[in-house]
Amino acid sequence: MDTPIITLPQEIPGVGVSASDAARLSMKSAGINPEDPQGVGGLTAQVMQSLKSQGIDADPMMVKAMVQQAVKSSPLIQKATDPVIL
Repeated sequence: MDTPIITLPQEIPGVGVSASDAARLSMKSAGINPEDPQGVGGLTAQVMQSLKSQGIDADPMMVKAMVQQAVKSSPLIQKATDPVIL
């Protein structure tokens, strides 16, 4: 009498990627900074530079809060391009 043999598929154990890590990698590949997804840091630096060029010394934290509020209230167009019609 033959002995029944059970065969199981072999799996190679490996390190998985969590959902948050996958989302972070997806954001980075799309050119979005996960720590500053709305780009508030870059906009704040631009506003601070503009204010300094006008001789205005502003509090960076206050400017950042105002830029964050502006970004949340309405989308800002940072770059506009004209369509090319061929």
